Amino acid sequence: MCELSWTVEGGAGGPGDDGDGGDVPGGAGGWVIGRMAVIPGQQFVVQVGARGSSAGAGGAGGMSGGEPSGGSTAGSDGGGGGGGASIVWSGASRTGTPLIVAGGGGGGGASWTAAGGDAGPTGGDGAADSGNSVGYSIPGGGGGSNATAGAGAVAPDGGPIDGGGHYAWGENGTSGSTLLGGAGARAAGGGGGGWQGGGGGASNRYNSNSTQSGSGGGAGANGVGAGLQDVLSGRGPTSRGGRIGADFSACVTPPVPVLDSAAPAGGGKVRLAFRPGPANGVTTQGYEYTIDGGASWTTLATAPGAAGALTAEVGGLTDGNSYTFAVRATAVAERSAASNSRSVTLVSAPGAVRDLTAKAERASVLVSWQPPTSGGAVDHYEVTLLPSGQTVSTTQLSARFGAVAGQSYTATVVAVSAARTAGPAGSATTQAEAASPVVPAAVPSAPLTLTTDKGQISSTTPGAKLTVIGTGFLPFSTATIVIYSEPQVLGTVTTDADGNFSREVEVPATLAAGQHSLVASGTAPDGTERFMRMDVTVAAGAAGTPAGGGLAYTGASVAAPLGLGLVTLVGGGVLLLVSRRRRTA
Repeated sequence: MCELSWTVEGGAGGPGDDGDGGDVPGGAGGWVIGRMAVIPGQQFVVQVGARGSSAGAGGAGGMSGGEPSGGSTAGSDGGGGGGGASIVWSGASRTGTPLIVAGGGGGGGASWTAAGGDAGPTGGDGAADSGNSVGYSIPGGGGGSNATAGAGAVAPDGGPIDGGGHYAWGENGTSGSTLLGGAGARAAGGGGGGWQGGGGGASNRYNSNSTQSGSGGGAGANGVGAGLQDVLSGRGPTSRGGRIGADFSACVTPPVPVLDSAAPAGGGKVRLAFRPGPANGVTTQGYEYTIDGGASWTTLATAPGAAGALTAEVGGLTDGNSYTFAVRATAVAERSAASNSRSVTLVSAPGAVRDLTAKAERASVLVSWQPPTSGGAVDHYEVTLLPSGQTVSTTQLSARFGAVAGQSYTATVVAVSAARTAGPAGSATTQAEAASPVVPAAVPSAPLTLTTDKGQISSTTPGAKLTVIGTGFLPFSTATIVIYSEPQVLGTVTTDADGNFSREVEVPATLAAGQHSLVASGTAPDGTERFMRMDVTVAAGAAGTPAGGGLAYTGASVAAPLGLGLVTLVGGGVLLLVSRRRRTA
């Protein structure tokens, strides 16, 4: 970290003249010490307070860096000027509240008892003129505080003093104000400058021709603004001008981070990934980034990444523009050096896809579209089917999804750039209701690859329960399990994400003995029909079970010769209505 230690002393008040060739002491200037954290390049304005002039030199108030500060005494009748305050301002100009003020001492009055007040956390009052020939005390100027300025001293009312016709003529001191001491009356001390200045002393004399005497001026108060630590405040030397010292400690900045990457994040955003630098004893409290070579820095909102790394997103950027990023670490008042830089070009997002359709087919939905005609180049498309939540990333202009027969679906397509900048979702979505798998009227010719949880079987009995296992179908599509010779649907099942299924079915109790085939009918990943078959011999059932007979129809569509059915297009799907031939006696 960087640290600056300040030692600031205010100017002493000027001495008054006691009328016998001796000096009446001016008040001591105050002092303030403290330290503060700073950053390289931080600026300050300093004003050193001067000692007030002595009575013999005219009693002018001490200046503060060339600006008025200590109060002067009126005329040149023996009062000393108030000391100037020493002031430190944070920044390049004298605006706002000072950082440090060391008050100036009050000027001494023209009376051996009328010393000026000493500056400190609260300015001391000027001493009264109690040794004058008028015969009564003249109060000194009030000292300033952090809250209020010192009041100017008020002289007693004039009036007859003795039978010889002498009268007392009084003059009042002026009150202090922020940073300024009040003026003293003739022969009185001026107030010292300060956070709040001290008031000027008052004076009296017999008449216009007599020698005048006056009281001491009040001192200004010390004060500190925000940012100073370990502050000590007190009374300084009595007889010298102010001074300001600054002891700078070499900066130790936070560790310099390492910027690993800057990548487009879409929507005018860039995602930064970086690592903290090696520990050096300074605690990092945050991070900032720049895109203008360090001319300006903006705070980063970071999130934890992998292996101790950090990530952050920067928004408000323009697609199509290039940017060069660097980051730095921040502490209480310090900033690390800039990291290495990374450049990135934001690719414009593609526009919306066109002519989006979703076509219902057997146990599937085929989604198709045309490329955007606006925006940036397309790298791939991301397609979503709801409510199943299936997604696919493809460079083609179509995608097929498995579907449950009778379920309504909505498809959405988004074009994505190589920088993963996503365009708007497809401007239209289409609902499609998938149809059931086809059930051929005759046993289809198919590989004998259907199996069970006990492997492939060759025989079974009426009423037996079998767990049938099929593979290679379109994921999330419907498959129908049928037993032949005459087709009888035993059940349906939805395939998993790999296109496989496992389904328990029951061999009909009325199934005739003899050769039969178990068939799984569904849709292949390319949208074509897919059949799996397993031939079994069914043993004779219990007594009274017919060797043959009609089979119940369970709702799946059955392929039939032309002329035996009616094909109707319903809601984007195909519904095949088939009339069943009756068996004849």
